[in-house]
Amino acid sequence: MSPDRRDTLRLPGLPRTQALTSTTFTSPPLDGSLTVPELYDWHYANSPRHPLFVYSDHDGATTTIYWPDACMAVHRAGRIAISIAQEHPPRSNKGRPIFAILAGNESVTYYTLMTGICRAGFVAFPISPRNSPEAIAHLLAETGVSHIFISAEDALQRLWDASTDVLARTGGAPPLRHDVPAFQELYPAEPDVHFKLLPAPDVRWDDVTIILHSSGSTAFPKPIPWTHERYLLGCLAPWFGERDLTGQRLAFHSTPMFHGLGTMQIGWTAFSGLVLTVFKPQVPPVVPTPESVMRGAIATKSDFIYCVPSFIEEWATNPAHVRHLQSVQGIIYGGGPLSQSVGDELVGQGVSIFPMYGISETGINNISLPKSAEKDWQYFAIARNIKAHFEPDGDGHYEFIAVSSTFQKPCVENTEVDGVPAYATSDLLIPHPTKPGFWRIYGRKDDQIMHSTGEKASIVTNPGPLEKILCTDPRVQAAVMFGRGKFNAGVLIDPRPPHKFDPADQDKLADFRNLIWSTVEAANHIAPQHSRIFKEMIVVSSPGKPFTYTAKNTARRQAILKDYEPEVEALYQAIEETTQAELPPPESWDLDSTIEFVRTVVNRVLNVPVGDADDIFRKGCDSLQATWIRNSLLHALRASTNVSTRHISNNLVYENPTVSALASVMLQLAHSNSALSESTNNTSSKVAEMLSLVEKYSSALPVHIPDKNPMKARVGDVVLLTGTTGFFGAALLMQLVVSPDVELVYAVNRKGGEPIAERQKATYKESDLDVAILNSPKIVLLECDMHEDRLGLSDDTYEEIRTSVTHIIHNAWTVNFNLALSFFEPNIKTLRNLMDLALSSPMEAPPKLIFESTVGVLAHRSADIRETAIEPQPVVGAGYPESKWVAERLCAIAAEHTALRPVCIRVGQLCGLATGAWNPSEWLPSLIRSSVFLKCLPALDIEISMLPTDDAARALLEMRNAEVPFLHLVHPRAAAWHTLMAPVAESYGLQSVPFTQWVALLEQSRRAFDTNSAVEELMRRNPALKLLQFFTRMQETDYTVRAVGVRGLDTARAQRASPTLRAMTPLTGDHTRRWLAYWRRHGYL
Repeated sequence: MSPDRRDTLRLPGLPRTQALTSTTFTSPPLDGSLTVPELYDWHYANSPRHPLFVYSDHDGATTTIYWPDACMAVHRAGRIAISIAQEHPPRSNKGRPIFAILAGNESVTYYTLMTGICRAGFVAFPISPRNSPEAIAHLLAETGVSHIFISAEDALQRLWDASTDVLARTGGAPPLRHDVPAFQELYPAEPDVHFKLLPAPDVRWDDVTIILHSSGSTAFPKPIPWTHERYLLGCLAPWFGERDLTGQRLAFHSTPMFHGLGTMQIGWTAFSGLVLTVFKPQVPPVVPTPESVMRGAIATKSDFIYCVPSFIEEWATNPAHVRHLQSVQGIIYGGGPLSQSVGDELVGQGVSIFPMYGISETGINNISLPKSAEKDWQYFAIARNIKAHFEPDGDGHYEFIAVSSTFQKPCVENTEVDGVPAYATSDLLIPHPTKPGFWRIYGRKDDQIMHSTGEKASIVTNPGPLEKILCTDPRVQAAVMFGRGKFNAGVLIDPRPPHKFDPADQDKLADFRNLIWSTVEAANHIAPQHSRIFKEMIVVSSPGKPFTYTAKNTARRQAILKDYEPEVEALYQAIEETTQAELPPPESWDLDSTIEFVRTVVNRVLNVPVGDADDIFRKGCDSLQATWIRNSLLHALRASTNVSTRHISNNLVYENPTVSALASVMLQLAHSNSALSESTNNTSSKVAEMLSLVEKYSSALPVHIPDKNPMKARVGDVVLLTGTTGFFGAALLMQLVVSPDVELVYAVNRKGGEPIAERQKATYKESDLDVAILNSPKIVLLECDMHEDRLGLSDDTYEEIRTSVTHIIHNAWTVNFNLALSFFEPNIKTLRNLMDLALSSPMEAPPKLIFESTVGVLAHRSADIRETAIEPQPVVGAGYPESKWVAERLCAIAAEHTALRPVCIRVGQLCGLATGAWNPSEWLPSLIRSSVFLKCLPALDIEISMLPTDDAARALLEMRNAEVPFLHLVHPRAAAWHTLMAPVAESYGLQSVPFTQWVALLEQSRRAFDTNSAVEELMRRNPALKLLQFFTRMQETDYTVRAVGVRGLDTARAQRASPTLRAMTPLTGDHTRRWLAYWRRHGYL
């Protein structure tokens, strides 16, 4: 019923802790006269200038959503829910329609939709997408959900399909499915002049408004209904804290809105005026990682940061991040234990850390934010609004029991204390040894396992139901799961007497794991992703260390875990070496066998169909699964080759997230060691492979036949430019647009996950170039599969280009020095397609073809190198330069046998744009960034001959009408190493050390870094680790020369063709300062 007809809760006065000084936030009624959703109407009228959300764009600019806009969006969401309910009335008259939400973590839209459902008078039920299909089907059936909103991510669509399959098998009817409204639908850009508030909702205090659910680690998570009264009381937590949160910005980027704390923010913000900083609303949502969350917190100037412990542990390894944490008012963590050593180290450096203790059945139980942080940071005090009872367990631990009181009424009541309803949480706490009233979490009475992972919210395994399933196996006497504080679960198995054996016998261990595997799979089937057991995580009891049992013949969990702690710790230490060992490697590491092997590994780990070109992370792959994929692949390499896998990036799967990409890397790795097989990797066989590709793609070159009556020539050049979404391609495109000699540019790029216009815009923003350039009518953006016939373009577009283009600049080429020559064949096919296009031109002379080659084809030559063709033998060594040589040879053959006159421009190493923009993952930026981390710079007696990217772009375009077949685009005047490094040393106070010492320090940091479990952000703070092998080889004089630029390159013809190149002066410290400024702006330093 409406507020004027509904009884007021008549709450006693609250402590005056919030809205003490704010001039924009008006404190709402605190007496219980308005429900939480109705507070939004209050702020629509009374807090028009107070912010609710702040988010940052890619360029660091921030956007603020104020309360009136948010309130209108809430009402729009409410109208959507009302329209759906009216169009599809519930099947029965029992209760109010329940709208479930199964969506990703796009905070603003999720928050608004959930609040709108409640404001409409309905029930919102946010469901964690980490649940299994069986769990979701159970929750839907148990609660009688009428409708469900689902977001567009593929993984969620598959999860929904699987859940409806379960419902169909069990005779249940699925709720009606609806798409989550788009952000733009709820927050339109244009003013809504016809906006009206919804009518007051007809609700009572004991009506349910939101349903949460317990952990998805059980087969059947329990729904937890929150009535309007209980929800309001839970949302008053800030008023019982010790800090005025009004106007304070809380970085909430990593917490999903389906999480209990996310749901509470609907009321926290309304009652206290707290401001949430979040990721920019987009689809798919931004993935929270330690790096992306830190960037968001910095860009939005957040005062507090809320996150899971693993993020803090990752930030602690980055001095720049620690400095930022020192500057904020505090970091708040929950969802698992934070490493004691990490917490102590951060607190010792002046970082304020606050634990958050809350559960779905009661809300937040500790003081939300005390007035000051303590050195014993893991302890907390229970909030004044909580009536707590502590039940001792006899071992120095106390179970926390929340007793119903004026300001807290648990949503679940399972016990009584002195005749008063209460909720026994099963949480075990330990009192502070010297400070009465302070507690820290010990664990769960029911032994739930809290993991410390790279996941984005509380990750808990409830072992009981899973252990019960495991014990149904006739070979299993007892099962005890482990994994507290680790990134995944494992299990200790005690076999029944007839099946006992010594697990030191690896063959018997493998056989036993296979025998019980069908039972393990049954447990995995109902378990959420993070609780599933991999075969290698099964530890079997040893005859010399038998399980101990209670009088009831149940396993003594804590005693067993303590006994087997060495074995469990050894297992986690050895995880880098444990894999799907029973999966045999390919008999031969050829292309087909390698792809098939990688495909098998990926599909077995993910257990969902994955296409060879699919991004496995879009298919739901998480950090643990990525680790197992990597380990399985490297195990196969070690088992079947002599390749050393020590220095292979821990980020292997993240850097190559498709089956095809992983297969290509594996193929190259398998043949990377020349000592392996002279027959597969010797120079003659490589040259034969190169020449075979030349023969394949030079056959049957078409003859150029100009039209007898050609079309009237255009006034200016019409240029087809491939590959414009990288920094160099973007610079080329910009130079073409501003050139008065160019009339039109066809910017052709491969197909991608986002439209080409968005990708191009993102590149310009990332490189700090003028995005307005992209509005030029000169530009025609195209995306296609260029290696397909007719470049994969439509007939009309291809014909338009064929009849008009005057120049073709082929810049697009896969850049990866670890891949084999065979991987680059699609690039070579694209070049042949461009030749065919040029030779089919109706013009009197075919278009000028400019092929962008690389000085890498010259890396093994020591004498002065003229701007001429070279033989293949010195090029052999890596697939990338080998493929470029094949392309150069194709151009030479075309020049010999057709009217085409290609120009091959061998481009040297490039450095940053005039804006300072430089890819931070290249070798010199990586060296500089890691030097800041290592606190020292390597001293090198070398010269650097890199070209600024925009200068290189200008020079290349000046060369487009050259009449010679080869040109060298390199800086004609080198700069001394110390000249460029001096600003780095000055800016960061770095001392110079011998290069060998620097590499040794880098190697030492790698060993320390290997213990970090945050796989997604591995090596972010110390990126040179990814190139450790490269820097190790740089200690060799000749390799150093090749790394920084090929010496002895003749540039006479190039300088004649390019005034820009002729006028170049050496790089100076000013260039370095621009690079440093760019990396700082974008959060890389």
